[in-house]
Amino acid sequence: MKKINKYNKNCPETISHVENQKLKAISWSEETSNIPKRYQNASIIPINDSQIILKKQIKDNLDTSTLITDEYGNVSLIDFNNIVINGNIGVGKTYLTIGLIKYLISLGVGCKYTTQYDLIGLKQNKEYQAFDNFKKINILVIECFLLVKLK
Repeated sequence: MKKINKYNKNCPETISHVENQKLKAISWSEETSNIPKRYQNASIIPINDSQIILKKQIKDNLDTSTLITDEYGNVSLIDFNNIVINGNIGVGKTYLTIGLIKYLISLGVGCKYTTQYDLIGLKQNKEYQAFDNFKKINILVIECFLLVKLK
């Protein structure tokens, strides 16, 4: 991942301000990331063979992206491509993606986790402001569940 700092690195006051803003952003992201309690200990370290393959795909995507910190301490990730992850139940898709969210939050990137049902519910209940807040997030992970009609 390439990192670009758009602030004066020679000015201690600017560096201090940027770091303080970044810490505030990290704290805010941790509070609002919507990570389920059962995944609070998730990490980007794979715990099975399926996750090793997935981690490589995520790492390849991160390697082509750029982390930008502006003069106000705002951090954004650009050139990060959408990733669609699918697989059987229990292989660790959510665990690893939550680990990715936690890693990106530690860098100051705004991230949020949600499910398709939560998003659809906001729209159906006409909670447009809450729904629109998802557009302001740099990285949004949406857990989708496929419904299969049984015969």
